[in-house]
Amino acid sequence: MTVAALPARPAFFNAPIPESQVPPGKKIRTLIVDDQVIEREVMRRYLQAEPDIEIIGTSVNGREALEAIHRLQPDLVFLDVQMPELDGFGVVSRLDPADRPVVVFVTANEEFAHKAFDVQALDYLNTPRQRDRFKIALPRVRRQIEITREADARKQGSES
Repeated sequence: MTVAALPARPAFFNAPIPESQVPPGKKIRTLIVDDQVIEREVMRRYLQAEPDIEIIGTSVNGREALEAIHRLQPDLVFLDVQMPELDGFGVVSRLDPADRPVVVFVTANEEFAHKAFDVQALDYLNTPRQRDRFKIALPRVRRQIEITREADARKQGSES
């Protein structure tokens, strides 16, 4: 019995992507939502090291997050679960699934992991300080956004 070799991994799986390989207009527009300033800053530092990520804003609670998502139209949201006014699950439940950005939940409480996947989050970070888990999540994010962009391009092409 012969076993076929696995195909080479696409370039977007290799993080970080060199700045020179990020086409103009192809950066991943990212919103960071967390009520803890330290957690926002840790996430900001991680994301700033990724040339294909553009941080377009931050929010400190769920209500601000909803407003920012509608106004800024991010590709990706790193979303804290436990926040004042409206928690992360409340934010996701108020978004139209057809237009929802890719969501990665971030929290220090592991009990929310199953619920995060129940609402179709792409990934779940136990805290932004888990650098190794963050590095695992990014390729998944890149792939999902690439799939979404390709589908949007096909849809626009068929509407023309």
